[in-house]
Amino acid sequence: MPPSQNLRGIVAMLLAVALLSFMDTGLKLIAPHYPPLQVAALRALSSLPLVLAFIAWRGAFPTLLRVRWPLHLLRGALGIGMLSL
Repeated sequence: MPPSQNLRGIVAMLLAVALLSFMDTGLKLIAPHYPPLQVAALRALSSLPLVLAFIAWRGAFPTLLRVRWPLHLLRGALGIGMLSL
């Protein structure tokens, strides 16, 4: 693997860790003021633009229709159940 690819991976990992710590700090700041389900919804809604930007950058919008939607819906329902229980 060329050194430029290694450097790119290191920078990506540092950026991901920094963004994760910013998200964690933000959630801990708003958690005392909002119910847990609202905090989880805010977290999901704030990450949605980043996911959509990544999909657009990869040009993978046409492949979204081939996703196993029933499994994604089950995962979402289990996540909501986990947070509410």
